[in-house]
Amino acid sequence: MEERDYAAALERSAREREAGEVIEVSCDQCGARTVVPEHQTAGPCPFCGRPMVYGDAARRIRPDAVLPFGLSRRQAVEHLRGWIARLWFAPAGLGRHARIDDAVTGLYVPFWTYDARAHTRYVGERGEHYYTTENRTVREGGRTVTRPRRVRHTRWSPAGGSVETRFDDILVHAGKSLPERYAALMEPWDLAGLVPYSDDYLRGFRAEAYQVGLEEGFARARGLMAPAVESAVRSDIGGDEQRIHSTDTEYSDLTFKYLLLPVWTSVYRFRGRAYPIVINARTGEVQGERPYSAWKIAGASLLALVAALCLLLWLR
Repeated sequence: MEERDYAAALERSAREREAGEVIEVSCDQCGARTVVPEHQTAGPCPFCGRPMVYGDAARRIRPDAVLPFGLSRRQAVEHLRGWIARLWFAPAGLGRHARIDDAVTGLYVPFWTYDARAHTRYVGERGEHYYTTENRTVREGGRTVTRPRRVRHTRWSPAGGSVETRFDDILVHAGKSLPERYAALMEPWDLAGLVPYSDDYLRGFRAEAYQVGLEEGFARARGLMAPAVESAVRSDIGGDEQRIHSTDTEYSDLTFKYLLLPVWTSVYRFRGRAYPIVINARTGEVQGERPYSAWKIAGASLLALVAALCLLLWLR
């Protein structure tokens, strides 16, 4: 899949519309923004159901690739029912009485991916362990004795240098309708199944427009890259321990892709309350809200306390 040049895209978007854009519409009722194929002129908001006309739509960057739906609506419901049945500390009867709404909706969620080369200069210290033997006076059997013991120390020395770290397909959620915690838990995605974008893949589904811009997305990507950069710096410092006093990272060879990844969204109802759910439409991973049984949690806590007391008595 061809990558786009990040700097060139920012420059181009600052001066003119990009060729080959798709249409973005904003719902007057709930504020959600949605990508629609160019051949559509009207339709309901996928988030609140309000009818919308696409005449005043803003144009956006066209997606590069789509990960097609791998699970049917029926299979998604089966995964959801299985997830409900396996919940720990759930109220009695949840699996039998939970009602899954018929409106199980297929939605394409926007993501950016970034490739980059990070060049990091650092200043720190390398710690090397060494050991000495010290005598320790203790009381044993009513008398004082001296015992040797091995004591570890750390010798610190200045360290500085630079490291290079390469990143491929750092995935950043670019939407707002899907809670961030659920977007992260949907991973891993089988990005090897990506196909070039076509309006045909949107037929029968909805696609949310990106609401996290390209620059903001890269700022988030840098946060995801930071642990790997720190690990590379520590490895380069070497020794038994490391102290990092400062780092300065520059990024080059920066490219990106704009992807649409598939989820099923639904709601199940139990005892008058609605619980929203998101299902990875490739792997069947389910994430969402759930009820808890206070009685089961209290019972488990009581059993744990009894077990701890029994263990304590046995050790005595």
